[in-house]
Amino acid sequence: MLKVETLKQNEKRILMVPAPLKNPGDGVERFIHEISKRLSSHFDVSGLSVDDAPSLTSDKLSTYHFKTRAFQFPRFVHRWGLVNQIEALYNSRVALAKVLTREEKILIHTHATYAATVAGRHRRRNVRWVCTIHGFRGEDLRYEKGSLIRASVLNSVLRCVYGGADHYTVFSSGDAAALSRIYGVDHNKVSVVPLGVDAAFYSKPLRPQEAQRLEVRYSLNQPLRILFLGHADRSKHCPVLIDAFNEISLEFRDVMLILATRFGNGLYMIREKVRNSPFQKRIRIISDRLSESDLKTLQRLSDVFVNLYERKYAASTALIEAMAAGAAPIVLKGTAQADAIGPNAGLAVNQPSVIELTKALRLLLGDDGLRHRISNDAKALALREHDWQSVVVPRLIQVYERLEPE
Repeated sequence: MLKVETLKQNEKRILMVPAPLKNPGDGVERFIHEISKRLSSHFDVSGLSVDDAPSLTSDKLSTYHFKTRAFQFPRFVHRWGLVNQIEALYNSRVALAKVLTREEKILIHTHATYAATVAGRHRRRNVRWVCTIHGFRGEDLRYEKGSLIRASVLNSVLRCVYGGADHYTVFSSGDAAALSRIYGVDHNKVSVVPLGVDAAFYSKPLRPQEAQRLEVRYSLNQPLRILFLGHADRSKHCPVLIDAFNEISLEFRDVMLILATRFGNGLYMIREKVRNSPFQKRIRIISDRLSESDLKTLQRLSDVFVNLYERKYAASTALIEAMAAGAAPIVLKGTAQADAIGPNAGLAVNQPSVIELTKALRLLLGDDGLRHRISNDAKALALREHDWQSVVVPRLIQVYERLEPE
């Protein structure tokens, strides 16, 4: 099945791979969604979709939609949990070949491992390829688990996947240096395009009715709120946060912990620790898929945001948004999250331990002046350096203008 919405002939064409979704999740999906809807006021933007997920569309934002099936995978591949990604990448390569036969000039913008859709197949005069690197999984393995062999093998594979793009974008100068060092990319082909936030939204005061609706829905009945947001991966140390919360709860009786997480390899452990906590009545696990407005409202209702994610590169979207919302962040030293907050816009603990995190929480919760100063600095930093409209999209446009297809 093929459905292609007709594009205008007089505009530069940008093909997003994968297509922007109508209801995105976090991370990669959110980034594609946000840049696509804003870029569509400057270019004809289309997306490449090979599944049934509703795509984001508008007058100048359309979708090439293909419904294909590659082949049946053996059972051991299913056990690895890789089937969906392998099939999506295979089908995307098939679909892209059909798109390229229809287009005269096109600029392809891939995200994360969807670079495999284009790798080795874009060497045409009428095609240009921009690749956004959303993380360095091999280095995460090396940093989080000390898996040197697995990291080396994965980096070798990804060097082939990412290699050959006409230009690359990364989220920070540290990511740019890593791209050159790990994958051998010429630094002249790399541009820093940061993660974004909607500065116009976060600059407006929170509407009381929106705040009250969420407070009632999730029983947010304490004035001080600590927020954890994201997948329940073990590398994010959510159990450490629960133990630290237990430590401070006798001293701070007006504080609660909000765990907004739906899945991850540590979710079962988190649920067990909450059940066994003597302060479980002040802990909320929000496992609903939050709408974009509810997610932003939840961030703005929080006083402290904890992100102990052990990622050396590529900062968290959730962290940047929480900063824009005015939550004072606590992160782990030596990570991309610590680079994102800088010296004044948060606290960085030396290691993901209960003792270290308890000290940081006591410091913020016990000193209103310090917490408000950090909150204001974090918000100012996020709105100044990460606004979609004034920072992110203009930098992407500069990249696109450098790569005019012949």
